[in-house]
Amino acid sequence: MLIIYMLCIIIVPGCQRYNDDNFIFNNKYNDIIVKYENINCISPADAISYPEPWTKEIAESFSISKETLKETSTCGLIETTLNNPEIYAIRPWCGYCSSFSVDGIAYFNNIIADDEVIQELLTRADVVEKLTGRYSHAVSNKSPEKDEATNRYLAVLIASDAVRPLLTNRQAEDLLVLSLKMINKLPVDNYDHGKTDHVHILVSALMHLNYEPFLNDSYFVDGKLETVTTGYKICNEAPDLVIQYSIDYLNLRNT
Repeated sequence: MLIIYMLCIIIVPGCQRYNDDNFIFNNKYNDIIVKYENINCISPADAISYPEPWTKEIAESFSISKETLKETSTCGLIETTLNNPEIYAIRPWCGYCSSFSVDGIAYFNNIIADDEVIQELLTRADVVEKLTGRYSHAVSNKSPEKDEATNRYLAVLIASDAVRPLLTNRQAEDLLVLSLKMINKLPVDNYDHGKTDHVHILVSALMHLNYEPFLNDSYFVDGKLETVTTGYKICNEAPDLVIQYSIDYLNLRNT
């Protein structure tokens, strides 16, 4: 048992990820939680309700007026997006596409471009702050196996090409810590299945921060990350590599 424990420490730095006390950026994480504790966007009063039951016929005819969208708060728009019944069917990154040749990033970009709620959300000056606040609440108050579809959709929305240009460097660094913490909290039996979408946040933040070691990785071809049906190839094939790049970046910032 002692030998196995030592190998776990030497070979797999993430072996202790399930114990929050061992999260190496806990001080940073705690500061971030305090910063966003009053920006969590939980249960906003003006979130738009979808009809129930949600049927194909209703989906085809349902629409939200531009006036209503303009009058809805940023938090209300986020809650409306996460309450959309179709996120459970669509799933991010084209998880249910029948063709493995589909570019999951392009697919999700098209979903965002066609979504009137998200398009209004992206016009708000505080969109990243409010999305990060909602994500920080998910990390600190919810075990990742609960509300999994909502948390995963929130993660890929934050990681999207549409949101990345709106980030500041500080917000990108906050998201690195929050995503690492979320991954750290994943239960053992759901770790490999549940972490991929949160790893996409790490990828997006590292790209925004222009972290050169990451940008020079072999998964980049002609300056672009390779993609698969479920997003970036590196997130699916080598998530722990992305995690290590993120840890290296944050450690570099501490020196």
